Amino acid sequence: MMNYVHGLCDRLFFPVIGILLIFLLVPGVAAGSGETIGGNVSPELQASSGGDNWIASLWSGIFGIFGAQVEEMPAEPEEALLTPEDPLSPEADPVQTDGEDDSSSKTADLAVLSEPSGALISLDGEYTGRTTPATFSALSSGIHTVSLSPDGSSARFDKPLSLSGEQTLTVDLSTGSHTLSEGLVEIETYDGTGSIFVDSKPDGATIVIDGKTLQWKTPHVVSGIKPGVHTVSVKNGWVDFSVSTKKCLVESGLVTGVVFNQEQCYPRSVTLKSERFDKAEVSVNGKRLDQKIPATVEISGVSSFVSVRDDGGYYSFLVSDFIDGGAEYVLGDPAPATASVRVTSSPAGAGISVDGFDTGYATPYTIEHLSDGPHLISVSSPGYISTEQRVLLTDDLTPLEDAALSFVLESYPYGSLTITSKSEGAMIYLHGKDTGEVTPHTFRYMRIGTYDLKVIFGGTSQTRDDVTVLPDRDTVCRFDL
Repeated sequence: MMNYVHGLCDRLFFPVIGILLIFLLVPGVAAGSGETIGGNVSPELQASSGGDNWIASLWSGIFGIFGAQVEEMPAEPEEALLTPEDPLSPEADPVQTDGEDDSSSKTADLAVLSEPSGALISLDGEYTGRTTPATFSALSSGIHTVSLSPDGSSARFDKPLSLSGEQTLTVDLSTGSHTLSEGLVEIETYDGTGSIFVDSKPDGATIVIDGKTLQWKTPHVVSGIKPGVHTVSVKNGWVDFSVSTKKCLVESGLVTGVVFNQEQCYPRSVTLKSERFDKAEVSVNGKRLDQKIPATVEISGVSSFVSVRDDGGYYSFLVSDFIDGGAEYVLGDPAPATASVRVTSSPAGAGISVDGFDTGYATPYTIEHLSDGPHLISVSSPGYISTEQRVLLTDDLTPLEDAALSFVLESYPYGSLTITSKSEGAMIYLHGKDTGEVTPHTFRYMRIGTYDLKVIFGGTSQTRDDVTVLPDRDTVCRFDL
Protein backbone atom coordinates (compact mmCIF):
# COMPACT_ATOMS: atom_id res chain seq x y z
CA MET A 1 0.00 0.00 0.00
CA MET A 2 2.75 2.46 0.91
CA ASN A 3 4.56 1.63 -2.30
CA TYR A 4 1.38 2.51 -4.26
CA VAL A 5 1.08 5.88 -2.48
CA HIS A 6 4.73 6.71 -3.09
CA GLY A 7 4.33 5.82 -6.75
CA LEU A 8 1.26 8.01 -7.06
CA CYS A 9 3.05 10.95 -5.46
CA ASP A 10 6.02 10.49 -7.75
CA ARG A 11 3.72 10.58 -10.76
CA LEU A 12 1.82 13.68 -9.58
CA PHE A 13 4.64 15.74 -8.07
CA PHE A 14 6.07 17.29 -11.22
CA PRO A 15 2.72 17.97 -12.97
CA VAL A 16 1.32 19.65 -9.88
CA ILE A 17 4.45 21.74 -9.43
CA GLY A 18 4.30 22.71 -13.09
CA ILE A 19 0.66 23.68 -12.84
CA LEU A 20 1.32 25.81 -9.74
CA LEU A 21 4.17 27.61 -11.52
CA ILE A 22 1.88 28.33 -14.47
CA PHE A 23 -0.80 29.55 -12.06
CA LEU A 24 1.69 32.01 -10.52
CA LEU A 25 3.40 33.17 -13.70
CA VAL A 26 0.68 33.37 -16.36
CA PRO A 27 -1.25 36.35 -14.91
CA GLY A 28 1.87 38.48 -15.00
CA VAL A 29 2.61 37.43 -18.54
CA ALA A 30 -0.94 38.04 -19.62
CA ALA A 31 -0.97 41.48 -18.03
CA GLY A 32 2.42 42.35 -19.41
CA SER A 33 1.49 41.37 -22.93
CA GLY A 34 -0.88 44.33 -23.34
CA GLU A 35 0.09 47.71 -24.71
CA THR A 36 0.47 50.20 -21.90
CA ILE A 37 -0.39 53.90 -21.92
CA GLY A 38 1.50 55.86 -19.28
CA GLY A 39 2.42 52.61 -17.42
CA ASN A 40 -1.17 51.32 -17.25
CA VAL A 41 -2.72 48.56 -19.23
CA SER A 42 -4.98 49.74 -21.97
CA PRO A 43 -8.57 49.03 -20.83
CA GLU A 44 -9.50 47.84 -24.29
CA LEU A 45 -6.65 45.32 -24.38
CA GLN A 46 -7.30 44.23 -20.81
CA ALA A 47 -10.92 43.54 -21.63
CA SER A 48 -9.93 41.62 -24.77
CA SER A 49 -7.37 39.36 -22.96
CA GLY A 50 -10.03 36.86 -22.03
CA GLY A 51 -10.57 37.89 -18.39
CA ASP A 52 -11.43 34.84 -16.22
CA ASN A 53 -11.64 32.35 -19.10
CA TRP A 54 -8.01 31.17 -18.82
CA ILE A 55 -8.41 30.53 -15.08
CA ALA A 56 -11.46 28.37 -15.67
CA SER A 57 -9.55 26.41 -18.30
CA LEU A 58 -6.61 25.91 -15.89
CA TRP A 59 -8.75 24.47 -13.12
CA SER A 60 -10.52 22.27 -15.60
CA GLY A 61 -7.14 20.85 -16.58
CA ILE A 62 -6.15 20.24 -12.95
CA PHE A 63 -9.32 18.38 -12.15
CA GLY A 64 -8.98 16.49 -15.36
CA ILE A 65 -5.72 15.01 -14.13
CA PHE A 66 -7.65 13.46 -11.30
CA GLY A 67 -10.33 12.22 -13.60
CA ALA A 68 -12.87 14.94 -12.74
CA GLN A 69 -14.60 17.10 -15.35
CA VAL A 70 -15.65 20.71 -14.93
CA GLU A 71 -18.33 22.02 -17.26
CA GLU A 72 -17.43 25.48 -18.54
CA MET A 73 -20.10 28.13 -18.19
CA PRO A 74 -21.23 29.27 -21.62
CA ALA A 75 -19.71 32.63 -22.52
CA GLU A 76 -22.12 35.51 -22.49
CA PRO A 77 -22.75 36.84 -26.00
CA GLU A 78 -20.93 40.08 -26.69
CA GLU A 79 -23.17 43.12 -27.14
CA ALA A 80 -23.48 44.02 -30.81
CA LEU A 81 -21.77 47.29 -31.67
CA LEU A 82 -24.02 49.65 -33.65
CA THR A 83 -22.35 51.67 -36.34
CA PRO A 84 -23.76 54.87 -37.87
CA GLU A 85 -24.47 52.87 -41.03
CA ASP A 86 -26.56 50.38 -39.02
CA PRO A 87 -30.23 51.29 -39.47
CA LEU A 88 -30.82 50.48 -35.79
CA SER A 89 -28.14 52.84 -34.59
CA PRO A 90 -29.59 55.76 -32.60
CA GLU A 91 -27.17 58.13 -34.37
CA ALA A 92 -28.39 57.18 -37.83
CA ASP A 93 -31.14 59.04 -39.67
CA PRO A 94 -34.30 57.03 -40.15
CA VAL A 95 -34.25 55.13 -43.38
CA GLN A 96 -36.90 56.38 -45.76
CA THR A 97 -38.86 53.85 -47.73
CA ASP A 98 -40.62 54.40 -51.00
CA GLY A 99 -43.71 56.52 -50.52
CA GLU A 100 -42.55 58.12 -47.27
CA ASP A 101 -42.00 61.86 -47.04
CA ASP A 102 -38.56 63.07 -46.13
CA SER A 103 -39.14 65.87 -43.65
CA SER A 104 -35.80 67.45 -44.57
CA SER A 105 -37.04 68.08 -48.11
CA LYS A 106 -40.24 69.87 -47.15
CA THR A 107 -40.64 73.40 -48.49
CA ALA A 108 -42.34 76.56 -47.31
CA ASP A 109 -44.39 79.21 -49.11
CA LEU A 110 -44.41 82.73 -47.65
CA ALA A 111 -46.51 85.77 -48.50
CA VAL A 112 -44.97 89.04 -47.28
CA LEU A 113 -47.13 92.13 -46.77
CA SER A 114 -46.28 95.47 -45.19
CA GLU A 115 -47.92 98.76 -44.33
CA PRO A 116 -46.97 100.87 -46.17
CA SER A 117 -46.31 98.62 -49.16
CA GLY A 118 -43.30 98.85 -51.45
CA ALA A 119 -40.70 97.77 -48.89
CA LEU A 120 -37.60 95.99 -50.21
CA ILE A 121 -37.47 92.34 -49.12
CA SER A 122 -34.30 90.51 -48.11
CA LEU A 123 -34.06 86.83 -47.14
CA ASP A 124 -31.13 85.60 -45.05
CA GLY A 125 -29.25 88.83 -45.68
CA GLU A 126 -29.65 88.85 -49.47
CA TYR A 127 -31.90 91.28 -51.33
CA THR A 128 -34.46 89.34 -53.36
CA GLY A 129 -35.19 92.03 -55.93
CA ARG A 130 -38.82 92.03 -54.76
CA THR A 131 -40.93 94.53 -52.87
CA THR A 132 -44.01 94.07 -50.72
CA PRO A 133 -46.49 92.61 -51.32
CA ALA A 134 -44.83 89.48 -52.73
CA THR A 135 -45.04 85.70 -52.44
CA PHE A 136 -42.06 83.35 -52.23
CA SER A 137 -42.52 79.71 -53.12
CA ALA A 138 -40.51 76.54 -52.45
CA LEU A 139 -38.35 77.95 -49.65
CA SER A 140 -36.62 75.35 -47.52
CA SER A 141 -38.39 74.72 -44.22
CA GLY A 142 -36.59 76.02 -41.16
CA ILE A 143 -35.25 79.29 -39.83
CA HIS A 144 -35.02 82.20 -42.27
CA THR A 145 -34.27 85.83 -41.52
CA VAL A 146 -36.71 88.21 -43.21
CA SER A 147 -35.74 91.88 -43.53
CA LEU A 148 -37.86 94.76 -44.84
CA SER A 149 -36.56 98.19 -45.78
CA PRO A 150 -38.84 100.97 -47.03
CA ASP A 151 -36.09 102.88 -48.81
CA GLY A 152 -33.24 100.41 -49.35
CA SER A 153 -31.04 101.88 -46.59
CA SER A 154 -31.64 100.41 -43.13
CA ALA A 155 -34.05 97.62 -42.33
CA ARG A 156 -37.17 98.57 -40.35
CA PHE A 157 -37.91 94.89 -39.76
CA ASP A 158 -35.30 92.16 -39.34
CA LYS A 159 -36.23 88.92 -37.58
CA PRO A 160 -35.51 85.18 -37.86
CA LEU A 161 -38.71 83.23 -38.45
CA SER A 162 -39.46 79.51 -38.43
CA LEU A 163 -41.08 78.78 -41.78
CA SER A 164 -43.00 75.68 -42.81
CA GLY A 165 -45.97 74.99 -45.02
CA GLU A 166 -47.96 78.03 -46.14
CA GLN A 167 -47.68 81.20 -44.06
CA THR A 168 -48.30 84.95 -44.33
CA LEU A 169 -46.09 87.59 -42.73
CA THR A 170 -47.70 90.98 -42.13
CA VAL A 171 -45.48 93.83 -40.89
CA ASP A 172 -46.35 97.33 -39.69
CA LEU A 173 -43.22 99.26 -40.61
CA SER A 174 -44.16 102.24 -38.46
CA THR A 175 -44.06 100.19 -35.25
CA GLY A 176 -42.04 97.13 -36.31
CA SER A 177 -44.81 94.82 -35.09
CA HIS A 178 -45.62 91.73 -37.09
CA THR A 179 -47.83 88.67 -37.29
CA LEU A 180 -46.98 85.31 -38.84
CA SER A 181 -50.18 83.44 -39.60
CA GLU A 182 -50.95 80.10 -41.17
CA GLY A 183 -52.13 80.04 -44.77
CA LEU A 184 -51.30 82.18 -47.79
CA VAL A 185 -53.02 85.51 -48.29
CA GLU A 186 -53.63 86.04 -51.98
CA ILE A 187 -51.59 89.00 -53.16
CA GLU A 188 -53.86 91.50 -54.84
CA THR A 189 -52.11 93.05 -57.79
CA TYR A 190 -53.15 96.58 -58.58
CA ASP A 191 -55.86 96.05 -61.18
CA GLY A 192 -57.02 99.62 -61.47
CA THR A 193 -56.15 102.31 -63.94
CA GLY A 194 -52.79 103.62 -65.10
CA SER A 195 -51.37 107.00 -66.04
CA ILE A 196 -49.70 108.63 -69.03
CA PHE A 197 -46.91 111.17 -68.64
CA VAL A 198 -47.10 113.38 -71.73
CA ASP A 199 -44.11 115.61 -72.47
CA SER A 200 -42.95 117.63 -75.43
CA LYS A 201 -39.82 119.51 -76.50
CA PRO A 202 -40.63 122.39 -76.30
CA ASP A 203 -43.40 122.04 -73.74
CA GLY A 204 -46.72 123.88 -73.43
CA ALA A 205 -48.67 121.79 -75.95
CA THR A 206 -52.29 120.84 -75.29
CA ILE A 207 -52.79 117.12 -74.53
CA VAL A 208 -55.28 115.02 -76.47
CA ILE A 209 -56.02 111.40 -75.48
CA ASP A 210 -58.14 109.18 -77.71
CA GLY A 211 -59.53 112.26 -79.46
CA LYS A 212 -60.56 113.96 -76.20
CA THR A 213 -58.92 117.36 -75.70
CA LEU A 214 -57.92 117.76 -72.06
CA GLN A 215 -57.45 120.87 -69.96
CA TRP A 216 -53.78 120.18 -69.30
CA LYS A 217 -50.63 121.07 -71.19
CA THR A 218 -47.27 119.31 -71.43
CA PRO A 219 -45.60 118.17 -69.29
CA HIS A 220 -48.36 116.51 -67.27
CA VAL A 221 -49.32 113.16 -65.75
CA VAL A 222 -52.82 112.19 -66.87
CA SER A 223 -54.26 109.77 -64.30
CA GLY A 224 -57.21 107.41 -64.35
CA ILE A 225 -56.58 105.85 -67.80
CA LYS A 226 -58.02 102.42 -68.53
CA PRO A 227 -55.31 99.80 -69.21
CA GLY A 228 -54.78 99.09 -72.90
CA VAL A 229 -53.55 100.80 -76.05
CA HIS A 230 -54.35 104.53 -76.30
CA THR A 231 -53.67 107.29 -78.81
CA VAL A 232 -51.91 110.38 -77.51
CA SER A 233 -51.63 113.66 -79.44
CA VAL A 234 -50.37 117.18 -78.83
CA LYS A 235 -51.55 120.39 -80.48
CA ASN A 236 -51.46 124.18 -80.24
CA GLY A 237 -47.91 124.19 -78.99
CA TRP A 238 -45.09 126.57 -79.69
CA VAL A 239 -44.10 124.56 -82.74
CA ASP A 240 -45.59 122.02 -85.11
CA PHE A 241 -44.32 118.52 -84.41
CA SER A 242 -43.53 116.30 -87.39
CA VAL A 243 -44.99 113.40 -85.41
CA SER A 244 -47.83 114.74 -83.27
CA THR A 245 -49.68 111.46 -82.64
CA LYS A 246 -48.40 108.28 -80.95
CA LYS A 247 -49.82 105.11 -79.51
CA CYS A 248 -48.91 103.81 -76.06
CA LEU A 249 -49.75 100.85 -73.87
CA VAL A 250 -51.11 101.80 -70.44
CA GLU A 251 -50.63 99.26 -67.65
CA SER A 252 -52.33 99.08 -64.27
CA GLY A 253 -50.70 101.16 -61.58
CA LEU A 254 -47.85 102.37 -63.82
CA VAL A 255 -46.99 105.66 -65.48
CA THR A 256 -46.29 105.31 -69.21
CA GLY A 257 -44.18 108.04 -70.79
CA VAL A 258 -44.89 109.59 -74.20
CA VAL A 259 -42.52 112.26 -75.49
CA PHE A 260 -42.87 114.44 -78.60
CA ASN A 261 -39.98 116.36 -80.14
CA GLN A 262 -39.12 118.12 -83.37
CA GLU A 263 -36.40 115.70 -84.41
CA GLN A 264 -38.66 112.70 -84.79
CA CYS A 265 -38.95 111.18 -88.27
CA TYR A 266 -42.05 109.99 -90.02
CA PRO A 267 -42.65 106.30 -89.31
CA ARG A 268 -42.67 103.54 -91.91
CA SER A 269 -44.55 100.26 -91.73
CA VAL A 270 -42.56 97.03 -91.57
CA THR A 271 -43.91 93.49 -91.30
CA LEU A 272 -42.02 91.37 -88.79
CA LYS A 273 -41.78 87.61 -89.17
CA SER A 274 -39.90 84.91 -87.29
CA GLU A 275 -40.03 81.14 -87.15
CA ARG A 276 -38.49 80.87 -83.70
CA PHE A 277 -40.47 83.75 -82.13
CA ASP A 278 -43.77 83.09 -83.84
CA LYS A 279 -46.68 84.33 -81.66
CA ALA A 280 -44.27 86.09 -79.31
CA GLU A 281 -45.05 89.67 -78.26
CA VAL A 282 -42.78 92.25 -79.87
CA SER A 283 -41.81 95.78 -78.85
CA VAL A 284 -40.44 98.55 -81.06
CA ASN A 285 -37.65 100.75 -79.69
CA GLY A 286 -38.53 99.45 -76.24
CA LYS A 287 -42.25 100.30 -76.47
CA ARG A 288 -44.96 97.64 -76.36
CA LEU A 289 -48.24 97.94 -78.23
CA ASP A 290 -49.65 94.47 -77.50
CA GLN A 291 -48.58 93.11 -80.90
CA LYS A 292 -47.45 89.55 -81.64
CA ILE A 293 -45.30 88.17 -84.46
CA PRO A 294 -46.14 88.17 -87.32
CA ALA A 295 -46.99 91.85 -86.95
CA THR A 296 -46.92 95.05 -88.95
CA VAL A 297 -45.26 97.72 -86.83
CA GLU A 298 -44.36 101.39 -87.21
CA ILE A 299 -40.61 102.01 -87.33
CA SER A 300 -39.39 105.59 -86.87
CA GLY A 301 -36.02 107.24 -86.43
CA VAL A 302 -32.54 105.86 -86.98
CA SER A 303 -30.97 102.82 -85.32
CA SER A 304 -34.40 101.43 -84.56
CA PHE A 305 -34.69 98.00 -82.99
CA VAL A 306 -37.33 95.44 -82.18
CA SER A 307 -37.31 93.13 -79.15
CA VAL A 308 -38.87 89.89 -78.01
CA ARG A 309 -38.77 87.96 -74.76
CA ASP A 310 -38.99 84.25 -74.03
CA ASP A 311 -37.91 81.88 -71.27
CA GLY A 312 -34.31 82.26 -72.39
CA GLY A 313 -34.08 86.01 -72.01
CA TYR A 314 -34.50 89.35 -73.77
CA TYR A 315 -33.45 89.59 -77.43
CA SER A 316 -33.09 92.70 -79.59
CA PHE A 317 -32.67 93.06 -83.37
CA LEU A 318 -31.45 96.17 -85.17
CA VAL A 319 -33.62 97.25 -88.10
CA SER A 320 -31.79 98.69 -91.08
CA ASP A 321 -32.29 102.42 -91.63
CA PHE A 322 -32.58 101.72 -95.34
CA ILE A 323 -35.46 99.26 -95.19
CA ASP A 324 -38.40 100.49 -97.22
CA GLY A 325 -41.90 100.97 -95.90
CA GLY A 326 -44.09 97.95 -96.51
CA ALA A 327 -41.10 95.57 -96.58
CA GLU A 328 -40.75 92.36 -94.58
CA TYR A 329 -38.12 91.94 -91.91
CA VAL A 330 -37.34 88.41 -90.78
CA LEU A 331 -35.81 88.04 -87.33
CA GLY A 332 -32.83 85.71 -87.61
CA ASP A 333 -31.05 83.78 -84.87
CA PRO A 334 -30.44 86.17 -81.98
CA ALA A 335 -27.17 86.73 -80.18
CA PRO A 336 -26.86 84.64 -76.99
CA ALA A 337 -28.63 86.20 -73.99
CA THR A 338 -25.52 86.28 -71.81
CA ALA A 339 -25.20 90.00 -71.02
CA SER A 340 -26.42 91.71 -67.85
CA VAL A 341 -27.08 95.21 -66.58
CA ARG A 342 -27.05 96.61 -63.05
CA VAL A 343 -29.98 98.97 -62.42
CA THR A 344 -30.19 101.31 -59.44
CA SER A 345 -32.54 104.19 -58.66
CA SER A 346 -33.31 106.87 -56.14
CA PRO A 347 -35.56 106.06 -54.45
CA ALA A 348 -34.92 102.32 -54.45
CA GLY A 349 -37.65 99.79 -55.06
CA ALA A 350 -38.64 100.94 -58.56
CA GLY A 351 -39.87 98.27 -60.94
CA ILE A 352 -37.46 97.43 -63.78
CA SER A 353 -38.55 96.85 -67.39
CA VAL A 354 -36.44 95.72 -70.34
CA ASP A 355 -37.68 96.78 -73.78
CA GLY A 356 -41.11 97.38 -72.27
CA PHE A 357 -41.32 93.95 -70.61
CA ASP A 358 -41.70 93.86 -66.83
CA THR A 359 -38.84 91.86 -65.30
CA GLY A 360 -40.61 91.32 -61.97
CA TYR A 361 -37.64 92.81 -60.09
CA ALA A 362 -37.07 96.15 -58.41
CA THR A 363 -34.00 98.34 -57.97
CA PRO A 364 -31.24 97.86 -57.02
CA TYR A 365 -30.89 94.67 -59.03
CA THR A 366 -28.82 93.05 -61.78
CA ILE A 367 -30.95 91.95 -64.72
CA GLU A 368 -29.44 89.01 -66.56
CA HIS A 369 -30.06 87.10 -69.80
CA LEU A 370 -29.95 90.01 -72.22
CA SER A 371 -28.62 89.65 -75.76
CA ASP A 372 -25.94 91.85 -77.21
CA GLY A 373 -27.27 94.96 -78.90
CA PRO A 374 -29.56 97.87 -78.00
CA HIS A 375 -32.06 97.67 -75.15
CA LEU A 376 -34.31 100.20 -73.44
CA ILE A 377 -34.13 100.01 -69.64
CA SER A 378 -36.90 101.79 -67.76
CA VAL A 379 -37.87 102.12 -64.11
CA SER A 380 -41.18 103.14 -62.58
CA SER A 381 -42.75 103.50 -59.17
CA PRO A 382 -46.22 104.66 -58.04
CA GLY A 383 -46.23 108.41 -57.44
CA TYR A 384 -43.15 108.95 -59.62
CA ILE A 385 -42.66 109.74 -63.30
CA SER A 386 -41.13 106.78 -65.07
CA THR A 387 -37.76 107.28 -66.72
CA GLU A 388 -35.76 105.29 -69.22
CA GLN A 389 -32.40 105.01 -70.94
CA ARG A 390 -31.19 103.19 -74.02
CA VAL A 391 -28.05 101.12 -73.63
CA LEU A 392 -25.91 99.19 -76.11
CA LEU A 393 -24.79 95.93 -74.51
CA THR A 394 -21.75 93.85 -75.38
CA ASP A 395 -21.11 90.71 -73.39
CA ASP A 396 -17.97 91.40 -71.34
CA LEU A 397 -16.81 88.35 -69.40
CA THR A 398 -14.55 90.36 -67.10
CA PRO A 399 -16.92 92.39 -64.88
CA LEU A 400 -19.89 91.04 -62.98
CA GLU A 401 -22.19 93.29 -65.03
CA ASP A 402 -21.81 94.42 -68.62
CA ALA A 403 -23.38 97.82 -67.93
CA ALA A 404 -24.63 99.86 -64.99
CA LEU A 405 -27.46 102.40 -65.06
CA SER A 406 -28.60 104.75 -62.33
CA PHE A 407 -31.87 106.70 -62.34
CA VAL A 408 -33.29 109.54 -60.27
CA LEU A 409 -37.07 109.42 -60.21
CA GLU A 410 -39.09 112.63 -60.12
CA SER A 411 -42.13 112.54 -57.87
CA TYR A 412 -45.40 114.29 -58.57
CA PRO A 413 -47.98 115.40 -56.00
CA TYR A 414 -50.81 112.90 -55.80
CA GLY A 415 -53.76 111.82 -53.74
CA SER A 416 -56.57 109.28 -53.87
CA LEU A 417 -60.05 109.62 -55.31
CA THR A 418 -62.89 107.44 -54.00
CA ILE A 419 -66.15 107.40 -55.95
CA THR A 420 -69.31 105.88 -54.48
CA SER A 421 -72.95 105.74 -55.55
CA LYS A 422 -76.24 104.93 -53.87
CA SER A 423 -76.56 101.89 -56.10
CA GLU A 424 -73.30 99.98 -56.29
CA GLY A 425 -71.99 98.99 -59.69
CA ALA A 426 -72.34 102.32 -61.50
CA MET A 427 -69.85 102.75 -64.38
CA ILE A 428 -67.20 105.41 -63.77
CA TYR A 429 -66.00 107.83 -66.47
CA LEU A 430 -62.98 110.14 -66.21
CA HIS A 431 -61.97 112.64 -68.90
CA GLY A 432 -65.13 111.59 -70.74
CA LYS A 433 -63.83 108.00 -71.12
CA ASP A 434 -64.81 104.73 -69.48
CA THR A 435 -62.26 103.75 -66.85
CA GLY A 436 -63.42 100.15 -66.72
CA GLU A 437 -64.20 100.54 -63.01
CA VAL A 438 -67.53 100.61 -61.16
CA THR A 439 -68.59 102.10 -57.85
CA PRO A 440 -67.38 101.93 -55.20
CA HIS A 441 -63.78 102.33 -56.31
CA THR A 442 -60.66 104.17 -55.17
CA PHE A 443 -58.25 105.57 -57.75
CA ARG A 444 -54.79 105.75 -56.25
CA TYR A 445 -51.81 107.94 -57.19
CA MET A 446 -54.02 110.50 -58.92
CA ARG A 447 -52.23 113.67 -59.95
CA ILE A 448 -53.63 116.60 -57.93
CA GLY A 449 -56.06 118.79 -59.83
CA THR A 450 -59.70 119.08 -60.83
CA TYR A 451 -61.44 116.18 -62.58
CA ASP A 452 -64.69 115.85 -64.49
CA LEU A 453 -66.56 112.72 -63.42
CA LYS A 454 -69.56 110.85 -64.72
CA VAL A 455 -71.29 107.75 -63.42
CA ILE A 456 -73.90 105.72 -65.32
CA PHE A 457 -76.31 103.24 -63.79
CA GLY A 458 -79.36 101.72 -65.44
CA GLY A 459 -79.40 104.26 -68.28
CA THR A 460 -79.24 107.21 -65.87
CA SER A 461 -76.10 109.32 -65.50
CA GLN A 462 -74.80 112.07 -63.26
CA THR A 463 -71.87 114.39 -63.96
CA ARG A 464 -69.61 116.54 -61.83
CA ASP A 465 -66.75 118.68 -63.13
CA ASP A 466 -65.53 120.20 -59.88
CA VAL A 467 -63.96 117.26 -58.06
CA THR A 468 -60.51 118.27 -56.85
CA VAL A 469 -57.91 115.74 -55.77
CA LEU A 470 -55.67 117.07 -52.99
CA PRO A 471 -52.18 115.77 -52.15
CA ASP A 472 -51.70 113.07 -49.53
CA ARG A 473 -55.39 112.56 -48.80
CA ASP A 474 -58.41 110.65 -50.05
CA THR A 475 -61.05 112.78 -51.77
CA VAL A 476 -64.49 111.14 -51.61
CA CYS A 477 -67.14 111.88 -54.24
CA ARG A 478 -70.66 110.51 -53.67
CA PHE A 479 -73.37 110.18 -56.32
CA ASP A 480 -77.07 109.69 -55.61
CA LEU A 481 -77.69 107.19 -58.42
